[in-house]
Amino acid sequence: MTLALFWGGLLLLIAAGWRRDDLPPADALEASLRRDPDQLATEAAPFRTTVGDVAYTVTPRYRYDLTGLVVSMHDTGAWWDSAHVQWNDKLNITDLCVIWGKNAATGAYARAAFSYAFTGWSPDLSLEGWGSTG
Repeated sequence: MTLALFWGGLLLLIAAGWRRDDLPPADALEASLRRDPDQLATEAAPFRTTVGDVAYTVTPRYRYDLTGLVVSMHDTGAWWDSAHVQWNDKLNITDLCVIWGKNAATGAYARAAFSYAFTGWSPDLSLEGWGSTG
């Protein structure tokens, strides 16, 4: 019984890892993903926080209401991410690349490979290929 659970769990882990980058087709996305995000100026006061041994002052400029499809994610604590180490950046722990609006509705994201280098981008498609710059 224990051996069967081990092999079954290992098989599921391999299958999940193999399909981890698969994205759903556009017609399977929630309708809210077809909306562009709202960005509103804010007068929220700056605030201080300390993460690790680094003190930060965060000055909010905008408030966002964004529903999107995460197409790429990067853990900034990865052993090969030297930039965040050099910057002593302890506050930004994850970089996300998110698709929304027309880019989600058209399904253009399904033909692209994404990079997580501080901004989500795809070398595979031109702006015309996306059908939108949003």
